[in-house]
Amino acid sequence: MELNYIPELSDELEFSKISNSSYIVSSAQEKHYVKINQDTYNLILLIDGEKSLTEICVDFNQKYQREINPNAIANLINNSLAQYGFLKGFDESIKPYQKPSYLKLSYQILNENAVSKSVKFFHFLFDKWIGILLVGFSLSIVAISLFSNFNLYQNFNLAESALVFISFATMSLLFHELGHATATSYFGINHGGIGIGFYLLTPVFYADVTGVWHLPKHKRIIVNLAGVYFELLFCSLVILCGTLLNSNSIVIVSITIFARTLFNLNPFLRSDGYWILADLLEVPNLMTNSSQKLNDVGKLILGEPLIWNSKDFFLFIYAILSHLVLALFLFYVLFVNQDSILLFPNRIVSLFINLQKGNFNVSFMSIFELLIPITLILLVVRNMKSYVKILMKRINSAFKKQMIKKIL
Repeated sequence: MELNYIPELSDELEFSKISNSSYIVSSAQEKHYVKINQDTYNLILLIDGEKSLTEICVDFNQKYQREINPNAIANLINNSLAQYGFLKGFDESIKPYQKPSYLKLSYQILNENAVSKSVKFFHFLFDKWIGILLVGFSLSIVAISLFSNFNLYQNFNLAESALVFISFATMSLLFHELGHATATSYFGINHGGIGIGFYLLTPVFYADVTGVWHLPKHKRIIVNLAGVYFELLFCSLVILCGTLLNSNSIVIVSITIFARTLFNLNPFLRSDGYWILADLLEVPNLMTNSSQKLNDVGKLILGEPLIWNSKDFFLFIYAILSHLVLALFLFYVLFVNQDSILLFPNRIVSLFINLQKGNFNVSFMSIFELLIPITLILLVVRNMKSYVKILMKRINSAFKKQMIKKIL
Protein backbone atom coordinates (compact mmCIF):
# COMPACT_ATOMS: atom_id res chain seq x y z
CA MET A 1 0.00 0.00 0.00
CA GLU A 2 1.41 3.39 -1.06
CA LEU A 3 1.99 5.90 1.73
CA ASN A 4 0.11 8.57 -0.27
CA TYR A 5 -3.01 6.39 -0.21
CA ILE A 6 -6.08 8.16 1.24
CA PRO A 7 -8.23 5.76 3.34
CA GLU A 8 -11.95 6.36 3.89
CA LEU A 9 -14.12 4.87 6.64
CA SER A 10 -17.27 2.89 5.91
CA ASP A 11 -20.53 4.82 6.28
CA GLU A 12 -22.00 2.23 8.66
CA LEU A 13 -19.12 2.15 11.13
CA GLU A 14 -20.12 2.39 14.81
CA PHE A 15 -18.10 2.76 18.02
CA SER A 16 -19.06 1.73 21.55
CA LYS A 17 -16.96 2.48 24.62
CA ILE A 18 -16.72 -0.58 26.90
CA SER A 19 -14.07 0.69 29.34
CA ASN A 20 -11.83 3.67 29.97
CA SER A 21 -9.29 2.44 27.43
CA SER A 22 -11.14 0.12 25.04
CA TYR A 23 -13.87 0.30 22.42
CA ILE A 24 -15.88 -1.98 20.17
CA VAL A 25 -15.85 -0.95 16.52
CA SER A 26 -18.46 -2.64 14.34
CA SER A 27 -19.98 -2.79 10.91
CA ALA A 28 -23.71 -3.59 11.04
CA GLN A 29 -23.77 -4.77 7.43
CA GLU A 30 -20.82 -7.16 7.78
CA LYS A 31 -21.70 -8.18 11.40
CA HIS A 32 -18.13 -7.77 12.61
CA TYR A 33 -17.37 -6.58 16.14
CA VAL A 34 -13.73 -5.88 17.04
CA LYS A 35 -12.28 -4.70 20.34
CA ILE A 36 -9.69 -1.91 19.94
CA ASN A 37 -7.59 0.10 22.38
CA GLN A 38 -7.54 3.87 22.87
CA ASP A 39 -4.65 4.48 20.44
CA THR A 40 -6.34 2.57 17.62
CA TYR A 41 -9.59 4.44 18.30
CA ASN A 42 -7.80 7.79 18.15
CA LEU A 43 -6.04 6.77 14.96
CA ILE A 44 -9.27 5.67 13.23
CA LEU A 45 -10.92 9.01 14.07
CA LEU A 46 -8.18 10.76 12.04
CA ILE A 47 -9.26 8.86 8.90
CA ASP A 48 -11.48 11.44 7.16
CA GLY A 49 -11.19 10.51 3.49
CA GLU A 50 -8.94 13.51 2.81
CA LYS A 51 -5.63 12.76 4.54
CA SER A 52 -3.05 10.31 3.22
CA LEU A 53 -1.40 7.67 5.41
CA THR A 54 1.63 9.93 5.86
CA GLU A 55 -0.52 12.91 6.86
CA ILE A 56 -2.53 10.77 9.31
CA CYS A 57 0.72 9.54 10.83
CA VAL A 58 2.03 13.08 11.31
CA ASP A 59 -1.24 14.27 12.87
CA PHE A 60 -1.39 11.30 15.22
CA ASN A 61 2.18 11.68 16.43
CA GLN A 62 1.78 15.40 17.03
CA LYS A 63 -1.61 15.18 18.73
CA TYR A 64 -0.90 12.21 21.00
CA GLN A 65 2.92 12.43 21.38
CA ARG A 66 3.58 9.07 19.74
CA GLU A 67 6.24 7.82 17.33
CA ILE A 68 4.24 5.58 15.01
CA ASN A 69 5.36 5.33 11.37
CA PRO A 70 3.16 5.30 8.22
CA ASN A 71 4.01 1.64 7.50
CA ALA A 72 2.44 0.66 10.83
CA ILE A 73 -0.78 2.43 9.82
CA ALA A 74 -0.73 0.70 6.44
CA ASN A 75 -0.28 -2.63 8.19
CA LEU A 76 -3.26 -1.86 10.49
CA ILE A 77 -5.43 -1.10 7.47
CA ASN A 78 -4.37 -4.18 5.50
CA ASN A 79 -4.45 -6.73 8.31
CA SER A 80 -7.32 -5.47 10.46
CA LEU A 81 -9.61 -2.68 9.31
CA ALA A 82 -9.98 -3.74 5.67
CA GLN A 83 -10.91 -7.37 6.32
CA TYR A 84 -13.78 -6.38 8.65
CA GLY A 85 -15.40 -3.96 6.21
CA PHE A 86 -14.42 -0.86 8.19
CA LEU A 87 -13.00 0.93 5.13
CA LYS A 88 -14.33 1.67 1.67
CA GLY A 89 -12.73 0.12 -1.41
CA PHE A 90 -11.84 -3.26 0.09
CA ASP A 91 -14.95 -5.28 -0.75
CA GLU A 92 -12.93 -8.22 -2.08
CA SER A 93 -10.84 -8.38 1.11
CA ILE A 94 -13.75 -8.39 3.57
CA LYS A 95 -13.83 -11.43 5.78
CA PRO A 96 -17.28 -13.08 5.54
CA TYR A 97 -19.33 -13.28 8.73
CA GLN A 98 -19.11 -16.68 10.35
CA LYS A 99 -21.05 -18.13 13.24
CA PRO A 100 -19.00 -19.09 16.31
CA SER A 101 -16.67 -22.01 15.61
CA TYR A 102 -17.93 -23.89 18.69
CA LEU A 103 -21.48 -23.91 17.23
CA LYS A 104 -21.85 -26.68 14.65
CA LEU A 105 -24.57 -27.53 12.08
CA SER A 106 -26.60 -24.48 13.03
CA TYR A 107 -29.63 -23.15 11.20
CA GLN A 108 -32.28 -20.52 11.87
CA ILE A 109 -35.76 -21.60 12.93
CA LEU A 110 -37.30 -18.16 13.64
CA ASN A 111 -36.26 -15.17 11.55
CA GLU A 112 -35.66 -11.67 12.84
CA ASN A 113 -39.14 -10.39 11.95
CA ALA A 114 -40.92 -13.23 13.76
CA VAL A 115 -38.81 -12.73 16.89
CA SER A 116 -39.24 -8.95 16.75
CA LYS A 117 -43.04 -9.26 16.76
CA SER A 118 -42.94 -11.55 19.80
CA VAL A 119 -40.49 -9.76 22.08
CA LYS A 120 -42.52 -6.56 22.28
CA PHE A 121 -45.14 -8.32 24.40
CA PHE A 122 -42.51 -9.16 27.06
CA HIS A 123 -40.82 -5.77 27.48
CA PHE A 124 -42.76 -5.13 30.71
CA LEU A 125 -40.88 -8.03 32.35
CA PHE A 126 -37.76 -5.85 32.45
CA ASP A 127 -39.33 -3.19 34.59
CA LYS A 128 -37.13 -3.14 37.72
CA TRP A 129 -39.78 -3.84 40.38
CA ILE A 130 -41.80 -6.25 38.25
CA GLY A 131 -38.63 -8.23 37.63
CA ILE A 132 -37.66 -8.35 41.31
CA LEU A 133 -41.14 -9.50 42.38
CA LEU A 134 -41.37 -12.16 39.66
CA VAL A 135 -37.91 -13.57 40.42
CA GLY A 136 -38.65 -13.80 44.14
CA PHE A 137 -42.07 -15.37 43.57
CA SER A 138 -40.78 -17.86 40.97
CA LEU A 139 -37.80 -18.94 43.08
CA SER A 140 -40.13 -19.55 46.01
CA ILE A 141 -42.35 -21.79 43.88
CA VAL A 142 -39.38 -23.81 42.59
CA ALA A 143 -37.84 -24.17 46.08
CA ILE A 144 -41.10 -25.27 47.72
CA SER A 145 -41.82 -27.76 44.94
CA LEU A 146 -38.29 -29.16 45.12
CA PHE A 147 -38.47 -29.88 48.84
CA SER A 148 -42.02 -31.20 48.57
CA ASN A 149 -41.21 -33.69 45.81
CA PHE A 150 -37.57 -34.53 46.56
CA ASN A 151 -38.29 -38.16 47.54
CA LEU A 152 -40.17 -38.80 44.30
CA TYR A 153 -37.00 -38.48 42.21
CA GLN A 154 -35.62 -41.84 43.30
CA ASN A 155 -38.51 -43.80 41.78
CA PHE A 156 -39.41 -41.39 39.01
CA ASN A 157 -39.38 -43.06 35.59
CA LEU A 158 -38.31 -40.56 32.98
CA ALA A 159 -39.37 -42.79 30.09
CA GLU A 160 -43.00 -42.62 31.14
CA SER A 161 -42.81 -38.83 30.90
CA ALA A 162 -40.42 -38.63 27.94
CA LEU A 163 -42.91 -36.78 25.72
CA VAL A 164 -43.68 -34.30 28.50
CA PHE A 165 -39.96 -33.79 29.19
CA ILE A 166 -39.02 -33.25 25.53
CA SER A 167 -41.96 -30.90 24.93
CA PHE A 168 -41.37 -28.72 27.99
CA ALA A 169 -37.58 -28.77 27.56
CA THR A 170 -37.94 -27.53 23.97
CA MET A 171 -40.37 -24.78 24.95
CA SER A 172 -38.13 -23.79 27.86
CA LEU A 173 -35.07 -23.48 25.60
CA LEU A 174 -37.00 -21.38 23.10
CA PHE A 175 -38.22 -19.17 25.92
CA HIS A 176 -34.61 -18.87 27.13
CA GLU A 177 -33.44 -17.48 23.80
CA LEU A 178 -36.53 -15.30 23.57
CA GLY A 179 -35.40 -13.80 26.89
CA HIS A 180 -32.05 -12.78 25.39
CA ALA A 181 -33.76 -11.30 22.34
CA THR A 182 -36.36 -9.46 24.47
CA ALA A 183 -33.70 -7.85 26.68
CA THR A 184 -31.76 -6.80 23.58
CA SER A 185 -34.89 -5.25 22.06
CA TYR A 186 -35.83 -3.60 25.39
CA PHE A 187 -32.50 -1.75 25.41
CA GLY A 188 -33.05 -0.54 21.85
CA ILE A 189 -30.56 -2.81 20.08
CA ASN A 190 -31.39 -4.78 16.94
CA HIS A 191 -31.33 -8.57 17.25
CA GLY A 192 -31.31 -11.43 14.78
CA GLY A 193 -33.32 -14.62 14.70
CA ILE A 194 -33.36 -17.73 16.86
CA GLY A 195 -31.75 -20.95 15.65
CA ILE A 196 -30.59 -24.38 16.70
CA GLY A 197 -27.17 -26.01 16.47
CA PHE A 198 -24.79 -28.34 18.27
CA TYR A 199 -22.31 -27.47 21.03
CA LEU A 200 -20.11 -30.37 22.22
CA LEU A 201 -22.43 -32.68 20.22
CA THR A 202 -25.38 -31.44 22.30
CA PRO A 203 -28.33 -29.73 20.55
CA VAL A 204 -28.66 -26.12 21.71
CA PHE A 205 -30.77 -23.11 20.77
CA TYR A 206 -29.17 -19.74 20.18
CA ALA A 207 -30.25 -16.15 19.61
CA ASP A 208 -28.30 -13.70 17.47
CA VAL A 209 -27.73 -10.79 19.89
CA THR A 210 -24.25 -9.74 18.77
CA GLY A 211 -25.45 -6.13 18.72
CA VAL A 212 -25.33 -6.02 22.54
CA TRP A 213 -21.68 -4.98 22.28
CA HIS A 214 -23.08 -1.48 21.77
CA LEU A 215 -24.54 -1.58 25.29
CA PRO A 216 -22.73 -0.62 28.51
CA LYS A 217 -21.49 -3.45 30.71
CA HIS A 218 -24.40 -3.66 33.17
CA LYS A 219 -26.95 -3.87 30.35
CA ARG A 220 -24.97 -6.60 28.58
CA ILE A 221 -25.03 -8.59 31.83
CA ILE A 222 -28.81 -8.17 32.04
CA VAL A 223 -29.11 -9.50 28.48
CA ASN A 224 -26.98 -12.52 29.42
CA LEU A 225 -29.12 -13.19 32.51
CA ALA A 226 -32.39 -12.73 30.63
CA GLY A 227 -32.38 -16.32 29.32
CA VAL A 228 -32.24 -17.84 32.81
CA TYR A 229 -34.80 -15.25 33.98
CA PHE A 230 -37.30 -16.27 31.28
CA GLU A 231 -36.77 -19.98 31.93
CA LEU A 232 -37.35 -19.41 35.65
CA LEU A 233 -40.68 -17.76 34.86
CA PHE A 234 -41.61 -20.54 32.43
CA CYS A 235 -40.71 -23.39 34.80
CA SER A 236 -42.48 -21.81 37.78
CA LEU A 237 -45.62 -21.35 35.67
CA VAL A 238 -45.52 -24.99 34.55
CA ILE A 239 -44.97 -26.12 38.17
CA LEU A 240 -48.10 -24.22 39.21
CA CYS A 241 -50.06 -25.86 36.40
CA GLY A 242 -48.73 -29.30 37.36
CA THR A 243 -49.70 -28.71 41.00
CA LEU A 244 -53.23 -27.63 40.07
CA LEU A 245 -53.57 -30.70 37.82
CA ASN A 246 -52.11 -32.92 40.59
CA SER A 247 -49.48 -34.16 38.11
CA ASN A 248 -46.22 -35.11 39.85
CA SER A 249 -44.56 -35.87 36.52
CA ILE A 250 -45.10 -32.32 35.20
CA VAL A 251 -43.80 -30.82 38.45
CA ILE A 252 -40.69 -33.01 38.57
CA VAL A 253 -39.93 -32.51 34.89
CA SER A 254 -40.21 -28.73 35.33
CA ILE A 255 -37.87 -28.71 38.33
CA THR A 256 -35.40 -30.89 36.40
CA ILE A 257 -35.48 -28.48 33.47
CA PHE A 258 -34.82 -25.52 35.76
CA ALA A 259 -31.89 -27.37 37.35
CA ARG A 260 -30.46 -27.77 33.86
CA THR A 261 -31.11 -24.05 33.31
CA LEU A 262 -28.99 -23.11 36.34
CA PHE A 263 -26.10 -25.01 34.76
CA ASN A 264 -26.03 -22.21 32.16
CA LEU A 265 -24.49 -20.02 34.87
CA ASN A 266 -21.40 -22.23 34.78
CA PRO A 267 -18.53 -19.89 33.76
CA PHE A 268 -16.26 -22.69 32.50
CA LEU A 269 -18.28 -23.50 29.36
CA ARG A 270 -19.49 -21.09 26.69
CA SER A 271 -22.85 -20.56 28.34
CA ASP A 272 -24.53 -17.58 30.00
CA GLY A 273 -22.23 -17.65 33.03
CA TYR A 274 -19.19 -17.48 30.77
CA TRP A 275 -20.46 -14.39 28.93
CA ILE A 276 -21.50 -12.73 32.19
CA LEU A 277 -18.00 -13.15 33.59
CA ALA A 278 -16.50 -11.94 30.30
CA ASP A 279 -18.61 -8.79 30.52
CA LEU A 280 -17.76 -8.23 34.18
CA LEU A 281 -14.06 -8.41 33.33
CA GLU A 282 -14.55 -6.65 29.98
CA VAL A 283 -12.58 -9.42 28.28
CA PRO A 284 -14.37 -10.60 25.08
CA ASN A 285 -12.20 -13.70 24.51
CA LEU A 286 -12.13 -14.94 28.09
CA MET A 287 -10.82 -18.48 27.50
CA THR A 288 -8.12 -17.40 25.09
CA ASN A 289 -6.92 -14.52 27.26
CA SER A 290 -6.92 -16.56 30.47
CA SER A 291 -4.95 -19.36 28.81
CA GLN A 292 -2.42 -16.76 27.70
CA LYS A 293 -1.71 -15.98 31.36
CA LEU A 294 -0.57 -19.54 31.88
CA ASN A 295 1.80 -19.10 28.96
CA ASP A 296 3.04 -15.85 30.53
CA VAL A 297 3.97 -17.73 33.70
CA GLY A 298 6.02 -20.10 31.57
CA LYS A 299 7.82 -17.13 30.06
CA LEU A 300 8.47 -15.78 33.56
CA ILE A 301 10.14 -19.05 34.52
CA LEU A 302 12.39 -18.67 31.47
CA GLY A 303 13.45 -15.24 32.74
CA GLU A 304 11.21 -12.90 30.74
CA PRO A 305 9.73 -9.90 32.62
CA LEU A 306 6.08 -10.13 33.69
CA ILE A 307 3.94 -7.03 34.26
CA TRP A 308 0.40 -7.84 35.40
CA ASN A 309 -2.50 -5.80 36.71
CA SER A 310 -5.35 -7.04 38.93
CA LYS A 311 -7.35 -8.24 35.92
CA ASP A 312 -4.41 -10.30 34.68
CA PHE A 313 -4.18 -12.03 38.06
CA PHE A 314 -7.91 -12.78 38.00
CA LEU A 315 -7.60 -14.26 34.49
CA PHE A 316 -4.75 -16.42 35.75
CA ILE A 317 -6.89 -17.67 38.65
CA TYR A 318 -9.77 -18.34 36.24
CA ALA A 319 -7.46 -20.39 34.02
CA ILE A 320 -6.25 -22.39 37.05
CA LEU A 321 -9.85 -23.02 38.19
CA SER A 322 -10.84 -24.12 34.68
CA HIS A 323 -8.09 -26.72 34.67
CA LEU A 324 -8.90 -27.69 38.26
CA VAL A 325 -12.56 -28.34 37.39
CA LEU A 326 -11.43 -30.56 34.53
CA ALA A 327 -8.94 -32.35 36.80
CA LEU A 328 -11.59 -32.98 39.47
CA PHE A 329 -13.94 -34.38 36.87
CA LEU A 330 -11.22 -36.70 35.55
CA PHE A 331 -10.37 -37.78 39.10
CA TYR A 332 -14.03 -38.58 39.79
CA VAL A 333 -14.40 -40.60 36.60
CA LEU A 334 -11.08 -42.45 36.73
CA PHE A 335 -10.75 -43.12 40.46
CA VAL A 336 -14.09 -42.62 42.23
CA ASN A 337 -16.58 -43.84 39.64
CA GLN A 338 -14.55 -46.18 37.43
CA ASP A 339 -17.63 -48.27 36.61
CA SER A 340 -19.02 -45.39 34.55
CA ILE A 341 -16.21 -46.00 32.04
CA LEU A 342 -15.77 -49.77 32.39
CA LEU A 343 -19.49 -50.52 32.09
CA PHE A 344 -20.23 -47.84 29.50
CA PRO A 345 -20.13 -50.17 26.44
CA ASN A 346 -22.41 -52.72 28.14
CA ARG A 347 -24.83 -50.03 29.28
CA ILE A 348 -25.05 -48.55 25.78
CA VAL A 349 -25.68 -51.98 24.25
CA SER A 350 -28.23 -52.80 26.95
CA LEU A 351 -30.02 -49.50 26.35
CA PHE A 352 -30.39 -50.13 22.62
CA ILE A 353 -31.51 -53.73 23.19
CA ASN A 354 -34.18 -52.58 25.64
CA LEU A 355 -35.36 -49.84 23.29
CA GLN A 356 -35.54 -52.36 20.45
CA LYS A 357 -37.69 -54.64 22.60
CA GLY A 358 -39.98 -51.76 23.53
CA ASN A 359 -38.71 -51.53 27.10
CA PHE A 360 -38.52 -47.79 27.84
CA ASN A 361 -37.81 -48.09 31.54
CA VAL A 362 -35.22 -45.31 31.81
CA SER A 363 -34.47 -43.56 35.10
CA PHE A 364 -32.59 -40.36 35.92
CA MET A 365 -29.78 -42.41 37.44
CA SER A 366 -29.31 -44.54 34.32
CA ILE A 367 -29.09 -41.41 32.17
CA PHE A 368 -26.58 -39.84 34.59
CA GLU A 369 -24.43 -43.00 34.39
CA LEU A 370 -24.29 -42.60 30.60
CA LEU A 371 -23.69 -38.84 30.61
CA ILE A 372 -20.46 -39.09 32.62
CA PRO A 373 -18.44 -41.14 30.09
CA ILE A 374 -20.03 -39.28 27.16
CA THR A 375 -18.89 -35.97 28.70
CA LEU A 376 -15.40 -37.40 29.18
CA ILE A 377 -15.23 -38.49 25.55
CA LEU A 378 -16.35 -35.05 24.33
CA LEU A 379 -13.78 -33.30 26.52
CA VAL A 380 -10.99 -35.56 25.29
CA VAL A 381 -11.98 -35.01 21.64
CA ARG A 382 -12.23 -31.23 22.08
CA ASN A 383 -8.85 -30.95 23.81
CA MET A 384 -7.18 -33.28 21.32
CA LYS A 385 -8.42 -31.06 18.49
CA SER A 386 -6.98 -28.00 20.24
CA TYR A 387 -3.62 -29.69 20.80
CA VAL A 388 -3.50 -30.87 17.17
CA LYS A 389 -4.17 -27.33 15.93
CA ILE A 390 -1.40 -25.94 18.16
CA LEU A 391 0.98 -28.68 17.02
CA MET A 392 0.20 -28.04 13.35
CA LYS A 393 0.80 -24.30 13.79
CA ARG A 394 4.17 -24.98 15.40
CA ILE A 395 5.12 -27.42 12.65
CA ASN A 396 4.15 -24.90 9.96
CA SER A 397 6.05 -22.14 11.77
CA ALA A 398 9.16 -24.32 12.06
CA PHE A 399 8.87 -25.32 8.39
CA LYS A 400 8.65 -21.67 7.29
CA LYS A 401 11.70 -20.78 9.38
CA GLN A 402 13.65 -23.62 7.76
CA MET A 403 12.62 -22.46 4.29
CA ILE A 404 13.70 -18.88 5.06
CA LYS A 405 17.08 -20.12 6.29
CA LYS A 406 17.57 -22.12 3.07
CA ILE A 407 16.69 -19.12 0.93
CA LEU A 408 19.07 -16.87 2.87
